[in-house]
Order: sequence, then C-alpha cells, then structure tokens
Amino acid sequence: MDQFTTTELLQAQSHNWNLVLSYLKSMSLKAAIDLGIADILHKHGNPMTLAQLTTSLSIPTSKSNHFRRVMRLLVHQGIFSTDQETQSLYSLTPTSHLLITGNSASITPFLRLIVDPSISHPSYVLGSWFKSPEETPFELLHGKGIFELASEKPEFNKLFNEGTASDAGLVMDVVVRSCGEVFRGVESLVDVGGGTGATAMALKKAFPEMNCTVLDLPHVIQGKTEIGGVGFVGGDMFEWVPPASVAMLKIFFRLSLTIDL
Repeated sequence: MDQFTTTELLQAQSHNWNLVLSYLKSMSLKAAIDLGIADILHKHGNPMTLAQLTTSLSIPTSKSNHFRRVMRLLVHQGIFSTDQETQSLYSLTPTSHLLITGNSASITPFLRLIVDPSISHPSYVLGSWFKSPEETPFELLHGKGIFELASEKPEFNKLFNEGTASDAGLVMDVVVRSCGEVFRGVESLVDVGGGTGATAMALKKAFPEMNCTVLDLPHVIQGKTEIGGVGFVGGDMFEWVPPASVAMLKIFFRLSLTIDL
C-alpha cells in the first residue's frame, strides 16, 4: 500500500463505492416508471412540489423523506428537473417525456424489459461465464437462449416483443425523418425478425405505396396475418426469407450487450 498515497486510496475507495452502487441509478428509474411519476407531471400540466407529488402518488408521510432522496437522484440523472431558484418544483425533461404512457415515442416497455430480472440477472454470472462453455451469460443463467425462453413463457414473450417494438418505434421515427429518402422508390420490403411489426408499420405509414412484410418466428407473430397493410409471415430466417426488393435486418446493439455481451 506504500506505493499509493492516502488521498489516492480514499479516492479509490470512493470510486469503488460509486461503481458498486451504480445499479441504484437504473433502479431509481424503474421506481419512477412503476410509480408513474412522468404521467402525474404530464397530467398536472405544471411543475409540482414534492408534497403535491407524494399526495398524487399516495405515498405515506412516513416515506416522504425517502421519496425526496429518490427524486433528488432522478433530478441528478436528468430524468426530471427542478426550478433554478428554489429547486422545489419538479418538471419533465426530454428523458422523462419518453416515459409518458400513451406517448407515441414512449420507450417505457423497452426500459421495463432491460431491468427485468430475466435480462438483468445474467450479468451476475459474468465472471463464471468466461470459464463456461455457454455462448452467452443469458444461456448460462437460464439454460437456454432468449428466443427459447420467450417461446416457453408467454409473459416474457409479451415483455420482449413490446419492449423491442417500443424501441424500434422511436428509432424508425427518427430514421424516416432524417434519412427517409433511402426508402423512396422501394416497391417491397421484408423486415427480417421484425417482431410485432412496429418498424414495418412505421415505414408503411410513411410510404403507403410500399409492400411491407414481417418475417419472424411463429410464437412471436402469434398468428397475425395482416395489420395496417403490413403482412406477417411465420418462419425461420435461417431457412427462408420471403422475396422482396429489400430485406431489412435490424441489430439491437443495446439489447445484445445485455444478453450476448
């Protein structure tokens, strides 16, 4: 220990504490989603005091001080904001705007998926995974791949499909606005592994003349045949892909980092 100064060691201890407690950031976000804080602020229409929030959320007085600490953390993370003068009035930010229920740009289902134990707990076996024969930490923990688990558990299948669809919806809205010219003139498109069809439906809405099809596993499309002019085909992309002018395959990098690392 003589090779480091006392100051360096204290800073190192603080750094380790910061790292090991970082999970509280995602858990405080989960708490905000579970409580529906963004919905309350949106419905109110104006900044709210802590007392107004605790009343609206039916939080017992005995826990108001704990709630204040969580709100302070959420503000520090930029999820909510406070007024500059008194710092006692809470408002929405662009980040919390994406948490509002019913908002077309809401990514709440995706965030719920990421913090769900099925997805987050594989990180607990990361160290063991490096010495195991399994391809992913997910498979080491669950004994099967994510799509196998989804086919066996309807609740997780629903969570997974809704989560990936909400993320794709926001992304495709940006893609269509920013570089929609890429799709102009395309007669037909098949979204390979397109899930619930959020991406294909966004493209169909932007380009009505385009013939859009979604290909995914049967348990994913759950018997769908057509929604909003988008056709659904059940099948395995590794065996066959419906013919089209363009075949689109999206890679969910953020989700892959969690599952496949």
